[in-house]
Amino acid sequence: MHLNKEKTVIVCDKVMEYGLYLLVYFLPISKAIIEICATIVILAFFIKRLMVKNFAANTFLDIPLLVYIFICGLSVIFSSNIAISIRNFSTKLIENVLIFFVVVEAINTKKKVRNILSILFISATLICIDGIFQFFTHKDFIRHRNWPYDTKPFTLRIMGPFITPNDLAAYLTPLVIINLSLFFVRFKSLFVKYSFRLLGIALLICLFLALSRGAWIGFIFGLLFIVIFGERKKAFILLFLILISTSLLPFLSQSKKAVLVGRLNYSDAGGYQRKILNRIGWDMWKERPIFGSGLGTFMYNFERFNYDKKEYPWGPSYAHNCYMQMLAETGILGLCAFMWIIITLFKKSLKIIKISKDYIYRNISIGLLGGLLAYLVHSAFDTNLYNLDIGILFWILLGLNQNQLQLTENNKGT
Repeated sequence: MHLNKEKTVIVCDKVMEYGLYLLVYFLPISKAIIEICATIVILAFFIKRLMVKNFAANTFLDIPLLVYIFICGLSVIFSSNIAISIRNFSTKLIENVLIFFVVVEAINTKKKVRNILSILFISATLICIDGIFQFFTHKDFIRHRNWPYDTKPFTLRIMGPFITPNDLAAYLTPLVIINLSLFFVRFKSLFVKYSFRLLGIALLICLFLALSRGAWIGFIFGLLFIVIFGERKKAFILLFLILISTSLLPFLSQSKKAVLVGRLNYSDAGGYQRKILNRIGWDMWKERPIFGSGLGTFMYNFERFNYDKKEYPWGPSYAHNCYMQMLAETGILGLCAFMWIIITLFKKSLKIIKISKDYIYRNISIGLLGGLLAYLVHSAFDTNLYNLDIGILFWILLGLNQNQLQLTENNKGT
């Protein structure tokens, strides 16, 4: 009986590990596979915990996460639409948090961290090829869709297999930062070394071609982070190379220059719409400032606060600012609880990064934290945390950062 229990635990560990590898690979490709993989790894997680009779998580983020879940639960009780809030609480929030704990449980060695990052980059390579292919052909070979932005004002933007260019950028931004933090690492294999550097260049090209202003701002913050906390000499070389690449911009055609200048101007239609959405979110929060209008109810309440339908005639929408939407839906307590999670992670991470003497491992930690920072900054301009694929990416990055903390603390001075 005892032997069977041990075998079950081993099988559950393998299911969680390889299920996460599949999930990460198909993250930008198939929402159906994401849901299937998420269900399987969560089920394996619970079976293992039942076998070992231990449900204690024991991570640095346990208390902030529990407080965040509790406050979101209160927002459900006080919700303007309890049915919507219950559905969002059970099928989105709890599922995402459980994915975090599965990552912490399953990706618990240096080898497994390297494995999941390798798979993440292999998948990103496919997405970059698709994006560049789309730039030249206006077609996506993964989903076989014609490019909807085929009129002149949009001929520079790509979106790969995602629904919008902004979603593609949200996926690429943290990966660019993680890649750049390891750009000058001396890998033993020359193939790995140069493949990794070529991917870094491809990621930068695709991030640029997505023309997402929020992603660019997130990228700048992430890049500054790895410059400040990484190896400064090499980081400044990287900055110099990026600046040199911008010298090619004058050679763009006039039409492409016009598109680029238009994207840099935040007073365009997109910027104007986001100002209206932020105002609607602010007014929604003022009505219920403590617990918010209820988890997942932003679109349900949208039209009540859209006072001028001529000003914004497109109907209910997300806030395109994750923090404003969180404030409106879960109140000031919900936003503060979420920020507590992030602040706790960064404070603990920076302390442990300073004492780490493992060269590669330290760079991975800096890259993961910088990538998460880039993602969070971009989330102030888009719907990242509320998308299925891009939202799960956040909880995976959070789990990997947590594991890096634990592994680095367990190997101080090594």
